[in-house]
Amino acid sequence: MLKDDVKKGDELIEHTDNYGSLKLVKVDHVTPTGQIVLEDGSRFYKDGREVGKKSHFGVRSRLEPATPEARVEAIRQTNVVFLKTLNWNKIDPQKLVQIVEILNKE
Repeated sequence: MLKDDVKKGDELIEHTDNYGSLKLVKVDHVTPTGQIVLEDGSRFYKDGREVGKKSHFGVRSRLEPATPEARVEAIRQTNVVFLKTLNWNKIDPQKLVQIVEILNKE
């Protein structure tokens, strides 16, 4: 549940679909009626439920406070999605070697 004092610049966690995807988002402003508007223009009621559209799963996104644990998980998920969408054939071979070396240290 969101606090009543959400304000411009606050970081929140957006749950984006049935799979529990998390995204770190930032508040652009809060309307006089209490709607929360994110930097991407998405609108949410003050209780965190998304205004309007539903996903293809029939659910709406929702906002929650950005706890330290949720922040870490949201950043991890964002990085995984980024890596999955890279066109690895266009990456310089030397950079690929460095990436593999870093990953092998894990």
